[in-house]
Amino acid sequence: MLERLMEYSQYEKLSGRKQMPSFESPSAEEEAAFVTKHPYWGDPKKGQIKINAKWNGEDKSLFKICSELSQKDKYKGLLGDFYSQYMVTSTFVHGSPVVKEFYGLRGYGLHPVVSAKRVTSAAMISTHIMMMLIEDFMVFFGVPYREVDFAFVHNFFLEAQKAYKDLK
Repeated sequence: MLERLMEYSQYEKLSGRKQMPSFESPSAEEEAAFVTKHPYWGDPKKGQIKINAKWNGEDKSLFKICSELSQKDKYKGLLGDFYSQYMVTSTFVHGSPVVKEFYGLRGYGLHPVVSAKRVTSAAMISTHIMMMLIEDFMVFFGVPYREVDFAFVHNFFLEAQKAYKDLK
């Protein structure tokens, strides 16, 4: 799942380049190569990526996944976590899709509307909570993972959060 999430960031870059006139669109070859490797984010027959595809490649948004899981007793508070962390942080960092041209700079990629310093603390807290949610997802879906590796990555984010607080 973590690998899929990292690959999705590549999809987002291609999709952003394709949709925003201030960026150079991906070449047909670049797009086709990506779709060949990741058919769930594109149309392999046409060799083109889908626009606004979901991160999991199954046309389910994180909201829909959280909604479905929150119907189970074990995950009752999951939808509340989604609203309090993901949506608020996303809105704060990215602003409205209407202003996306303002934070997309040719040659520099997409950037948050606000300065990184202002969102670092919120992002670290959100990352901590998202890491716990990802672990819950892996347990729920039966995805094997090494707890020691997951704990190492999780600890990395907690240490980064602590280091940031120490700089203030």
